[in-house]
This record gives sequence, C-alpha cells and structure tokens, in this order.
Amino acid sequence: MTQKISLKKLLLLLVIISVLMVPMSVFADDGDTVVQFKDPILEKAIRKALNKSSGDITADDMKSLDELGIEEKGISDLTGLEYAVNLKSLYIWKNNSISDISPIASLTNLENLALSNGNIIDISPLAALTNLEYLDLSYNRINDISSLSGLTNLDTLYLEENEITKISSLAGLINLRWLDLSYNKISDISVLSSLTKLGWLGLYDNKISDISSLGSLTNLTDLYLDKNEISNISSLGSLTNLECLGLSSNKINDISSLSSLTKLEDLNLYDNAISDISSLKGLTDLERLYLDYNKITDISSLGKLTNLEDLHLEENEITDISPLAGLTNLECLGLSYNKISDISPLAGLTKLEYLYLEKNKISDISILSSLTNLEELVLDNNNITNISSLKKLIGLEYLWIDGNYLDLSEGSEDMNIIQELINRGVKVYYESQKTGTPPEEKREEDKIDEDEKEKDDAEKETSKQQDVKDKDIKDKDAEKDNAEKDDKKEKVPIPKTGGASALPYIYAVIAAGASIVLYRKKS
Repeated sequence: MTQKISLKKLLLLLVIISVLMVPMSVFADDGDTVVQFKDPILEKAIRKALNKSSGDITADDMKSLDELGIEEKGISDLTGLEYAVNLKSLYIWKNNSISDISPIASLTNLENLALSNGNIIDISPLAALTNLEYLDLSYNRINDISSLSGLTNLDTLYLEENEITKISSLAGLINLRWLDLSYNKISDISVLSSLTKLGWLGLYDNKISDISSLGSLTNLTDLYLDKNEISNISSLGSLTNLECLGLSSNKINDISSLSSLTKLEDLNLYDNAISDISSLKGLTDLERLYLDYNKITDISSLGKLTNLEDLHLEENEITDISPLAGLTNLECLGLSYNKISDISPLAGLTKLEYLYLEKNKISDISILSSLTNLEELVLDNNNITNISSLKKLIGLEYLWIDGNYLDLSEGSEDMNIIQELINRGVKVYYESQKTGTPPEEKREEDKIDEDEKEKDDAEKETSKQQDVKDKDIKDKDAEKDNAEKDDKKEKVPIPKTGGASALPYIYAVIAAGASIVLYRKKS
C-alpha cells in the first residue's frame, strides 16, 4: 500500500513538473494576454515604443505597433515579438548576439526588416515573409540563403559580411534594385544576369574573376567590384549609366573599355597593374579618381578632367605633373611616392585642402605659398631645405615634414618657422631629419667639381695642343732654314781636266763654308 502511494506521489510530481515546463499564457484583468519577454533590453525598447514605462504589456498593446526600431546593444532573445502581428517595419541594428529569429516567422505583414550585426545562421523563419521589400541581414554568419528565393517583392537586400558561397537562389528576385553581397566567399555571379532592374550592386571582397554576366545590367549606376581576382573588364563597356565604379585591388592592366562610361563621377582603380590611362581622357564628369598603386608614367590624359575634386596618383612612376595645372577644382591631391621634383604646376590649384607629396625629389616648395586653403600637407622624405613659404598657409592644421634637410638647431630659421606654426595651432611632425648635403646642393657641388675638372682637362689639352703647335712651328722653321740654306748652296763646276788640278778650288770653297754639290757642267 505504501509503495502504491509513493508511486502516485511520483506521478503527481512528474505531472506538476511537465505543466510548469509548458509556457502558460498570463492574462490581464480584462482577459487580454500578457506578453512575457525573456530579454529585458527588448522589453525596455518596446515599452519605449509603446510609451508604457510600467504595467503589463498585452497582446493588444503589441498589435498597435506598426514600426519598431531598436538601437540598443545586447539583445539575445526575440521572444514576445510574435505578438506584434501588425508590424510593417522592424529594425534591430546592433543586436550582437541574436541567433534564433523564429519569433518573427509569423509577422507576415513585415515590409522592412533589419537584423544586422548578430550571430544568425538559420534564416529559414523568413521564408513566409513574402511582403518584404527591404531586408538587411548584414554582418551575421549566414551561409545558406535558399530561404530567400520566394521573397520576390524584395527591392533592397543587404547580405554583406556573411559566409555565403552560392547565390543561385537570388535568380527569381527580379525586382531587386539594390543588392549588397560584399565580404563573402562568392566566385560565381552568373545568376545576376537576370536581375536587370539592379541600379546598385556591391560585390566587394569576394573571389570573383569572371564578370561577363554583368554586361546585361545596363540600369546600374553604382557597381563595386573591388578586391576580387578580376583581370578582364571588357563587359563593363556596355554599362553606360554607371556613375560610380569600384575596381580597386584586382589584376587589371587594360582599361580601354571604360572610355564609353562618360557618366562616371567616381572611379576607383587603386592597386592594379595599369600603365596606360589614355582611355580616361573623355570622362569629363569625373569628380573622384583613384589611380594610386599602379604603373603610370604619363598623366597627360588627365589634363581635361576639370571637374575633378579628388585625385590620387600615389605610388606610380610619375615625373611630370604639368597636366594637372588646369585642374583648379581639386580639393584633394595625392602624389606621394613618385619621382617628382618640380611642383610649380600646382601653383594655381588654390582650392586644395589636402596635398600629399611624400617621398619624391622635391627641393623647392616656394609655390605652396599660394595654396592658402591647405589644411593637411605631407612633405615627408624629400630634399627640402627652405620652408619659409609655409608661413603663408593660414588654414594649415597638419604638416608632415620629416625626412628632409631642415636645420633644427635652436634659433635657426627652419626651427623658428616650425615654432611659429606650432604656436598657431598647427600639428607639425618634423623631428626626424636627414643629415649630410641635400642632393641638389650635392649635385651642384659635383657639377662645380666636374666643371673645374673639365676646365683643368681643357687647359691641359690646350697646353698639349700648344706644345704640338709650337713643335710644328719649330719643325717648320727648321725646314725653312734648311730650304734657305739649300738655296744658298754654291754649285761648284768641276774642271774638265779633273784630277788634282781641281782640288785647290774645292778646298777653297769648303773653307768659305759653302756646301758642295758636285756635278759635271756640260761643255
């Protein structure tokens, strides 16, 4: 009997435990369901949206919400949101730790949904939200996006910074106008050829090499293909509505196909293998152009791009910057790490606010005195000895001038100028300077030495030639003397009789000092 009672008690206990484990609805005084939240941060945000700081939050309260935006960090549980059945817009941007999104599976009235910056892997609860037009799932851990295939009303889709490799399920989303797939692991983008309404496409930092499928997307105005494995961009020639194009950090050397993109305002070709930029000469709408880290020597084709405001040519092989003289709308110009010595063409670029000239061969910076709008100026690692022109730069905020030939001794002109700039509030980086003779002065000294050596050599050569000339003159004088002597030679006729009778006469002539020429006179 005792065992039966114990068994009954055990069964009763199990029933009680099982009942407690089943979520139970709690009702308010009026019979409405009280919503139970597991996440206090979410509850706080909803109370704020409802303007209800205390008291129960009921299902009817939740039904009154049609838009909810939460910026608070740390949300981990969405339980309770399932009651917000009339929500049209839900934005949770800084959640950080949400992984389970099943509570929103029933919110079929949603048109706008943002669940970025979380730990979401499984997005299958979104499959039924067919009214969605805007969806932001960026910065999560998603690799399977097949659940999105039926969301054909989508206009805008953010999927950047996930772990996506395949995008074939996007083929039917033909109403997409904005798609961001940057920072994933995508290599095949052929499916995108059907999304012809696209106006904005981000594919930054993937594993893409073939972009031929993009040639049909003629409505594109913004295209970002930076940091991929692209070498052939010929298919982009048909995208004549492009205004912004990013192609940095690829393997491109031929950009001739870009000549037809005359609406371009922003073009990024940073870090490629480009040497010929002549195809850019007709892109006169360009306002921002990035050509740094290439193999460019000739920039003459940039001379007519007078709408440019931002131009970067760092890390090339440029020596002549005269084509830039007419680009008077420039506000930012990067020319660091080239082979430039003459910066006089910059004298008229009075709108410049940022100028980068590090690591060149510049010694004369006097023309900078006219650039009074400069805020940042980088002159590190050049051959500068005189900075007096910088005193006139009344708007200067930052100056980098390390690695030059400035005299930093106390009381020197250079040090006085630096101190004057510092006193005006300019942040000056100057402590490290080169020692020895500046290359320009060294070249001048070498030239003087060379000139003197040439002069000495010339004098020696002249002296040598004079010696030769003097010797020639002496030789000629000697020849002349000999000739004159020959003319004075006395011709002594030998008597017919010959023999001893002629000798006294000959001896007499010899005694007179005359040369003797013996010949026999005809009789």
